[in-house]
Amino acid sequence: MLAMLLSLLAVEDTLSDEALRAYAAKPWDPAEKMQTREMLGTHHAASVVAEFRCADFCPNYTIRVIHYDLMPGISCASVGGVIKTIRIPDGFGASGQSYCLPKTLDLQSGFRGD
Repeated sequence: MLAMLLSLLAVEDTLSDEALRAYAAKPWDPAEKMQTREMLGTHHAASVVAEFRCADFCPNYTIRVIHYDLMPGISCASVGGVIKTIRIPDGFGASGQSYCLPKTLDLQSGFRGD
């Protein structure tokens, strides 16, 4: 466990808080992005990805979730993230899935790309 934590300290961040907020604020095309996943960079020594999830009524119900992509054994709290349950399109409805989100994103203003 200690070796894993020390390896985190060696990772150089490529994303600042400002860069994450700027990406989250950018408009995006649901038809182009649906069912894709983009690696955005490293923030607080953890990989950050944007997932564009959709189910039956694509691209209309495509949502974007920007979250940490943590290695096994790394907690959300250890990278300064917050765990949130987000409703993800799933068949004819939606199901709640938990994600570790960067705390820097304003959770009230479209962290999912709303």
